[in-house]
Amino acid sequence: MSYAYYNTTGLVLSSEVEGESKTFISVLTPEYGLIFAEARGLSKPESKLRYSLDPFTEGDFSFIRGKSGWRIVNARPVVHWFHQLKGEVSRRETALRVLRLAYSHIPRDQEEVKAFEIVMDFLRVIKSAPLNDLVFIETYSVFHLLATLGYVATTESVPYAPWSENMLTDIAISKSNMVKSINKALSSSHLS
Repeated sequence: MSYAYYNTTGLVLSSEVEGESKTFISVLTPEYGLIFAEARGLSKPESKLRYSLDPFTEGDFSFIRGKSGWRIVNARPVVHWFHQLKGEVSRRETALRVLRLAYSHIPRDQEEVKAFEIVMDFLRVIKSAPLNDLVFIETYSVFHLLATLGYVATTESVPYAPWSENMLTDIAISKSNMVKSINKALSSSHLS
């Protein structure tokens, strides 16, 4: 039986080892949302996938989908985001909060192009943004991620656009309303 290959870009959000040869990887993708896929043999030193599936690695992935679910058959890393944020404790903590929220709220196996764009834009921006701006970038990104996923009404704030320094004033003005909407959404979702 031959399987169709699904090729996409993505971001590894987590990995969980099961036994000696199986690892389950969660990958956020634009076309398929959050995918939970099996990867075999990652603990072997000769594994070609071993370093491509570290958490917080952005890359190009190939999957097959069988009766028992998704399986990763190839991966090529593009950016290891935690290596990019090495020595930057506040940037890493900010990234972890947003990525955990993405992991818990983005649906499985469902197209989520806008959610993927928001997460990737967020990572690219926090890498070099001034530390004082991180709270605004996080608030803006979380608000729009939740709005994209239907947890927050989008009329409550600034429409989403890729981050720019010019947005700081508008976000600073809207921040308290965004935080209220975020807290309300997280409370009512029971997923936080």
